[in-house]
Amino acid sequence: MGKFVDDYVSADLTREWPSILAPDAVIHLAGLSALTPSFAAPQTYITVNSSMVTHMGEWLLERESPTRVLIVSSGAVYDTREQTPIDEDRRTRTVSPYAVSKVLVEKQAEYYAARGLDMVVARPFNHIGPGQTTGFLLPDLLAGVQASGERPMVVGDLGTRRDYTDVRDVANAYRLLVESDLGDDRVFNVCSGRPVAGSELLEELLRALGRGPIDLIVDEDRFRPTDPREVRGDAGLLRARTGWSPTISLEQTVRDFVAAALTE
Repeated sequence: MGKFVDDYVSADLTREWPSILAPDAVIHLAGLSALTPSFAAPQTYITVNSSMVTHMGEWLLERESPTRVLIVSSGAVYDTREQTPIDEDRRTRTVSPYAVSKVLVEKQAEYYAARGLDMVVARPFNHIGPGQTTGFLLPDLLAGVQASGERPMVVGDLGTRRDYTDVRDVANAYRLLVESDLGDDRVFNVCSGRPVAGSELLEELLRALGRGPIDLIVDEDRFRPTDPREVRGDAGLLRARTGWSPTISLEQTVRDFVAAALTE
């Protein structure tokens, strides 16, 4: 049975690893995580995301710690120009400063593993679920619906298809990756394997809100021409090593997201 969080320590990990912490395992989620803003602050993303791994790794090395560290990277590091589904053997391609920072922290994990630390890398694809804030598709769609009233809603390209996984399923995958015997495998996709279009997310959102279809205005200025039409991951290795599989349906995820958002 997994352990529960029973304490909280606030620290700036870009400066140091707090000596008060001596964990059995680390799920390293701290960092700048939104892709689009990284284009306006490339060096900030690279510096912030890599410095935290350095401070953590050096602290663990000094103590010869057996702690397992799960470095949370991203499915955004993959070259999506090739055929899907995407497994861990797919080559990487850095098309954003965010992706550059994630490839860098993966290389840091490789370095610290060579120094004897127990390092594992997770490459999650798109997250979705209760508590997600604007800057991501589902909460942005909700904000658009709420702001439009009876007027047409302005949207970007809702035809692209992405691989979404409920954040609660993702969290369970992370737990299993720090608890399980993984053999020699060190890099794992976390994904549903089911690509979903933005238009499907909007339909589910309207259904959860009890609303019928609404008129849309497509703003082509919101399109990103380098975006692939479809991204679909393969989590077969994660399933084989840990027994993990997603358990929460897209419909349930959207209902729970709406319920949480409307009670805030």
